[in-house]
Amino acid sequence: MQLRKFLVAITLLNLLLINGLNAQSGIPMDSVYTFIKNNSVYKNQVDWQQVDSIYKVHKSKSYTTEDSIQTLVQILKALGDVHSSIQFQGKSYGHYEGLEKNEWAYLKNFKTIAEESQNKIFRTKFLQGFVYIRIPGIQVDDSKSLNQMAQMLYDSIVLYTPERVRGYIVDLRLNTGGNVYPMLAGVSALLGEGLIAKESDADGRVVRNWYIHGPNVFADSTQLTYVQNRKLDAISTKPVVVLTGPLTASSGTFTAIAFKRRPNTLFIGEPTAKGYSSSLTPFKFSKEFTVNFANCSVLDRVQTVYLDQLTPDQIVYRGENFDHLLADKKIKAALGWLQKFH
Repeated sequence: MQLRKFLVAITLLNLLLINGLNAQSGIPMDSVYTFIKNNSVYKNQVDWQQVDSIYKVHKSKSYTTEDSIQTLVQILKALGDVHSSIQFQGKSYGHYEGLEKNEWAYLKNFKTIAEESQNKIFRTKFLQGFVYIRIPGIQVDDSKSLNQMAQMLYDSIVLYTPERVRGYIVDLRLNTGGNVYPMLAGVSALLGEGLIAKESDADGRVVRNWYIHGPNVFADSTQLTYVQNRKLDAISTKPVVVLTGPLTASSGTFTAIAFKRRPNTLFIGEPTAKGYSSSLTPFKFSKEFTVNFANCSVLDRVQTVYLDQLTPDQIVYRGENFDHLLADKKIKAALGWLQKFH
C-alpha cells in the first residue's frame, strides 16, 4: 500500500511537471527543483537555505536550455549526488566526481577492460574445485535480451556439477552498472530463496522489497525475470567470496549488497565506487526530458543501509591480473579463505 501511494504521488507530480514546461528553454526548472528537493535520497543531509540560494543565483543566469540543465546539475553537485543524471535530446548530464589522479592512472586500463567486457560473462573452474564467475556491467533494454542474459549467467553457475564445487568467487570488480534484473536472477541460485534486499526513501520508509523465488527476481509481488529453473542440487549455502573494487558501481554495487548477510560469504577487495550505491529510478518529465534519479537507498536483508558505498570485510588493494587469475592478489586471498571449507 505504501509503495502504491508513492507511485501514485509520483505519477501525479509528473503530470503537473509535464504541463508546466518553461516556454523559454523547454526545461521545467522550478518543478524539477521542487521534485529534487522533496525526493532526493540526500535531502536530509544538506542545508536547503544554502541550496535555495545556489539555485536562485544559477537560475537568474539561465538563458538557454543548456543553462537550465547546468543549473540543475549544480543542484546535484550541492547534494553530493554523483549518481543521478539528466537525459535531454539524447545527451546525458550530471555531476561526476573524478578519481584522484594516481587512482585514475592505475584504473584507466581496467575501465577500458570493463567497457569492453560489458555483457560478456566469464567463468572458469580452478583445480581446487572452486568456480570463478566474473559478472560485468549488463546493458539490456528489451525483456527478451534481459532474460537471455539472466539465463546465461544462471546457467554459467549452476551447470557445474554442484557436488564437485567447493565454493564460488563472484567477481564484480569490472561491473560498472546497467540492468540489475539479469544480474540478480543470474546469481539467484547462490543468493537463495526469500528476501535479498530492500529500498527506502530519504525518510527511512521502505518502498520496495526484493525477493528471489526459484531462479527469478521479484520486486514485492511483481516478477521481473523469467529464467528456467534447472532444478539441480541447492548451492545457496556453499561458501562464496564476492570481489569488489573502485569500479564496482550502481547495479554492480546493488548485486554485491544482495549477498550481504548470506551465510558463508566474505567480501574481499576495495570499497565500491563512492556515491554509486543509491537506487536510480527514471522519471520522465516530457518527451525529451528524463531524470534518472537517486531517490532511494539500498538496504541488505537486515536493513543495513549502504547510502555511499560498500566496504569489503577484507581489504586487498590493487594487484589485479585479469589475464592470469591465479596471480591476482584478490583472487589469491579469496582462494585462501575458501580453502578453509571442507
